[in-house]
Amino acid sequence: MKFYHTFEVRWSDLDANKHLANSSYVQYCAQTRMAFMKQEKMG
Repeated sequence: MKFYHTFEVRWSDLDANKHLANSSYVQYCAQTRMAFMKQEKMG
């Protein structure tokens, strides 16, 4: 099963080099997990 979730990258998600900050990956994973669970009516 494939699941896609699109994000709008915010300025606060970037580090000084304009790369996605490590802490943002964790937040994106959590948001994606919740979106998947909502779609599959798991929570």
